[in-house]
Order: sequence, then structure tokens, then C-alpha cells
Amino acid sequence: DDRPVGQTNQDINLKISTVENESNHDDIELRRQSSSPEQPQIIIALPQERQYADDQQQVLRIQKFILNPQEQSQDARSQRIVDLKKTELSSLKATVAQELLEVLQRANIYVQGERIDAGTKDFFARLAQAQEQLINEIYRNLDYISVVKQESDVVALFKDTNELVKTDENAQAVQAVLERINHEYSGHNKISYESILERFSKVPYGYREIDTKWLVAKLFVDAKLKVYVNGESLSIRVDSSANELAKYFLKRQYIDAVQMEPRQAISEQKKKDLRKVAKEAFGKESFSDTEDDTLMHELQDAVTHERDAVAVYANKDGFYPGHDVLQDGIDLMNKLLTQHDTDKFYDLISQKREDLLDWHEDMEEDGINEFYRSATQQKIWQDAHSQQNVFAHSKEFVTSPQVKDLIAQIDKIM
Repeated sequence: DDRPVGQTNQDINLKISTVENESNHDDIELRRQSSSPEQPQIIIALPQERQYADDQQQVLRIQKFILNPQEQSQDARSQRIVDLKKTELSSLKATVAQELLEVLQRANIYVQGERIDAGTKDFFARLAQAQEQLINEIYRNLDYISVVKQESDVVALFKDTNELVKTDENAQAVQAVLERINHEYSGHNKISYESILERFSKVPYGYREIDTKWLVAKLFVDAKLKVYVNGESLSIRVDSSANELAKYFLKRQYIDAVQMEPRQAISEQKKKDLRKVAKEAFGKESFSDTEDDTLMHELQDAVTHERDAVAVYANKDGFYPGHDVLQDGIDLMNKLLTQHDTDKFYDLISQKREDLLDWHEDMEEDGINEFYRSATQQKIWQDAHSQQNVFAHSKEFVTSPQVKDLIAQIDKIM
């Protein structure tokens, strides 16, 4: 009867029109109200019968009497009256409850401008029908969720891909989330995780929070989204367990910290640059698949192996050759290894392509790689260095031109 009970800003409301409502039997008005897009609601129009309403009014009057401080027991007679009223109240409440059940069976239900007539089905069956009809209309994208999810499903997304079977479950819902993120992304402002969770809980979606969390995590795993935690790019390549990665999508304390933006397609030229650097500078000619993240991660594995080997060379004594070239290579490779953002990694590869290829060329053409891989050459170098030291400490006693000429040749090489 237009007197709100509870919150009134819900996506769906239930309105009960009693005999006290003047528009109770105005079929056209009830159809109009039930079809309002601004206030989606189900209307229950109770029959124009007064008994249940009169009895309910009596219940309210007795309750008021009992709760009135002035009517509290002052003496035995007053207490007997109150006790009688309490007994009457209990009986009357049971009567009203039964009367309401009976009038509900005779009530018409209005939804989406349609009337579900009394007598066609049990009241509660008709109410369930109306709820389903209204939900299907308001949450028209709810059926995009074909498989409901739970927290373990989010964790499973981050397990070893060899253990997973790729699926198109909830494909329409995944696409809907991606389209919403693309629509909201302005090119520089990241989208908050919290705003996506809130948006998809409302009309026309009505998704459970855990389902939306799974959808966002799925987009991230499928390399459709870039995700940031407290401003730092999140990478699946980081040495973390499935539970460790999933917590950023599941735990309440991270919701405010997580932001996202759509992943941009990597250009074919940048992919060519990566493959060229991988093959010519690091000897990697093949990859397990063609996904952007896979190419980056597998190249970083090759770079790590090369960097570690070069670091061993660079740690040798300073009289060994090529230390400046070795350090240049270490610096270049460290830049590649500290970049976990896929898009920025491809940018960096393209920017440093010539530097990386030139460095590799210097390592090969100057014989630095060959030297450090040859124990024989290193032994010869050590012996020559020892001879230099011996000469340096005794050169004032050396008179032989042949010895001086030999040391001069050694100095020239080293």
C-alpha cells in the first residue's frame, strides 16, 4: 500500500496491495505499475475482503495496549486483564496468519504488465513464476553464466597449463566483462577491480561475486587483461603457486589494490624482432607455442641461462679479456629479465634489438665466447700473464733482446 518496508532501492521489489489501497482493483493501474522499467516489481493484489484486515488492526491495538506503560500491572486485577489480552493476541495472530494464507491463494499477481490469475496455480507456485519472469527480463544477461564457479575454480586457472583442459565455459559472460572493460578504458586510467565486481552484480547481469572473480581471472590467464596490484604489474611467470596468484582475485583485502586494463595486440614486427633476437643472440630457434606471454617467458629462460654464464666469465680476474663487453651484455640482459610486463618487454626487445645483436657479434667476432669456453686458451692466457708478472719484477736484470721482444708481443695481445 505504498508504505515501504526495508530498503527500497533494490533491483527488484515486492509490492502488496491490500483492501486498504484505493487502486486495489484497478486492473489497468496495476498492470501499468508492474511494467515500469524504473521500478521493477511484482505486485500482489489481495482480494477486497475486510476480515483479515480488521483482525490485523485488532492485533495492533492489543499490542499497543499490552506495551503501554500505563497498562502495566499495578495490581492483581490489572495483571489478569493483561494476561487475558496476551492470550487473545496469540490466538488472533494465528487466525490472521491463516486468513492471510487463504487470501493469498485468492490474490492476483502482476508482473511485467501481465496478470497471473488466482486459482490457476498455488499462490507460491505463481509467485515463483512471477519471480522467474521478472528476473529473466531484468537480469537478461544472467544466462551468460552457464557454469557457476567457486574459489577452487579460480585457483585451478593458475595451475600448470599442462594439467588444464581449455574450455569455453561462460564464454558469453567472459566476453561481456571484456567489452565492459574496453568500454570504460580511456587509454590511461586503469579500471578498478571493485568497480567491475559491483557493475556485474547489478542489472542486467546479476552475477554472483565469485563468478565475476572467475571471469576476470580467466581474462587475465588468457592474456586478454593486464592486472596491477598496488601499481605493480602481475605476471603468471613470477615464481608463485596457484594459490598465491589466485589470492589477488579472491581475497577481500586485495580488491581495492587490484586494477586492470585491456591487453593490446602485439604487432607482427615486434614479434619478428623477438624471434630474431632469440635466434641470433641467444640461440633459441623454437618455442612451445605462439602466445605472446609464452614467447616472452621462454626467451627470458634463455636469457637467464646466458646471463648466468656470462656472469661467471665476468667474475674472473681482471686480466682476462673482454670484461667491458661482458658487462655490457650483463646490463642488457638484466634489463630484459627485470621487465615482467609483456607489452613493455616487446617494446624493450625492439628498442634494444640492435644493441643485443651487436653485443652478440662482438662476443663471437672478438673470440670472447670461444675464449671463455676453452680451458686451453685460458691456460695459455694465465701462463702469459704469469710471464708478464715475472718480467715486471725482474726487467732491470733482463738484457736479452729476444726476451724483451717476446714480452712486447705478449703485452700487445693482452
